[in-house]
Amino acid sequence: MTLKCIADLVSEAYQKTHGNIALGGALKARGLVKAKNLLLSRGILDSLHNLNLSREQTHDYWNALLTLQASIFELDYYGEENWAIDAQALKEHWKQIEMAADALHSSIRPELKSIRAYQEVEMAIRSGNPVARMPIHVFYVLKSCDVRLIKGFLARVALSAGVRIPDSSATQFLSVIHEVKDDLDDLSEDILTFNGNRIMSACAVYGSKHALREYVYFLHGAIRDAQQKCAELHWIDEGESHEVWMDVVETTANLIRAFSESYTLDHLEHIERQLTGTQSDKKVA
Repeated sequence: MTLKCIADLVSEAYQKTHGNIALGGALKARGLVKAKNLLLSRGILDSLHNLNLSREQTHDYWNALLTLQASIFELDYYGEENWAIDAQALKEHWKQIEMAADALHSSIRPELKSIRAYQEVEMAIRSGNPVARMPIHVFYVLKSCDVRLIKGFLARVALSAGVRIPDSSATQFLSVIHEVKDDLDDLSEDILTFNGNRIMSACAVYGSKHALREYVYFLHGAIRDAQQKCAELHWIDEGESHEVWMDVVETTANLIRAFSESYTLDHLEHIERQLTGTQSDKKVA
C-alpha cells in the first residue's frame, strides 16, 4: 500500500469518527483537506514511514498531526475572513489547537508559542503594521512555524527510536523556501482576503519594483548559501546531508525559475494596481 493510500485511509477514518462539523465539535472539511495536502507535500508522511513505526503507530501519529495542522488552518481561515476579531471565537480556535497538541504529545503545547507569535504578526496588520516591514527572512522563518513544529516533533521521535534524520538546518531552510513559494502561488486568491502574504504586502507598501528587486535578491542569496553548504559537505564527505542540501538547491532553483517566468514586473504591477484599486473596500496587509 502506498503512503498516499495510507493518508487517504486515515483521513477517511478521521472524518467517520469526528465528522465534517463546525468548530466547537471538531474540524471543517476544508481544514482537513488543506492539512493533508500540506503534510503530504512537505514530506511529513514520508518522514513517518522512515521512522520504522508499526502501521498502527503510523496511523495514530498521522491522525494526530493531521488534526493539529487542520486546527491551525482553521485559525488561519478565521483571520483571513474576518477583519474584526472576536475574542471568544479566537479562544475557541485556540482550545481546538491545544486539544490537538495535547493529543499528539504533552511536549507540544509549550511550542505553540511560535504559532501565537505568528498570529500576533497578522493581528498587527489590523493596527497598521504591514508584514512587508518585517525583514524577509525573519518573516518567513516565523511563518513556517507550524511545519517546523511538526518536523521538530518527528525529529525527537526519530531520536528516541535511534533513527537518523536529515540535516535539520536543511529542512528549516527548505521550509522558508516553501513559504515563499506559497505566497507566490496564492497571490491571486490572497488579494481577496485578510492575510500575511508578504509579496502582496511589499507591492502595496513599497511598490512592485521594490518587491521584485527584494525577492530576486533574497532568492539568489538563498541559493548561493545552499550551494556553499553543499560545497562544504562535499569536501567532508557527508553523503546523506549533502543529498538533502542538493534538494534544497534544486527546489530553490526551481522557484527562481518560476519566479522569473511567471512573476514579472508587469505581473506584480498588476497586483499593485489591484491593491490600490481595492484599498477602499479591503484593508491591505
